[in-house]
Amino acid sequence: MPICLPSMQEWGSLFGASQAQVQLTFSGFVVAFGLCQLVYGPLPDRYGRKGVLVAGLALMALGSLVAALAPNLDVLIAARVLQGAGSALNLPWSHATSTNNASAYHGSGKSTGKCLAS
Repeated sequence: MPICLPSMQEWGSLFGASQAQVQLTFSGFVVAFGLCQLVYGPLPDRYGRKGVLVAGLALMALGSLVAALAPNLDVLIAARVLQGAGSALNLPWSHATSTNNASAYHGSGKSTGKCLAS
């Protein structure tokens, strides 16, 4: 996400749009990332971690491809929303993996911190 922030100043002239419209690409990503976490939380437990990880990476890759080929700002905004949704899908996977690895140490919150720090 942060890699695109410096170049956002030039997107307005590239797409013939205002800076407020350009900033919708960032807002769309953040809103999709936040809202999709509410839905995606139980998915790794229900469908398995590997499938969820692959689906999230596929959504992110598809969003990146669409963003790279976007002919106008509306398509770019939609692509960034897709990237946010894919990023959010990988968050519960990483949390479930780190929590289960930490419980192998002793099952306490303190061991979770040790696992995440290593």
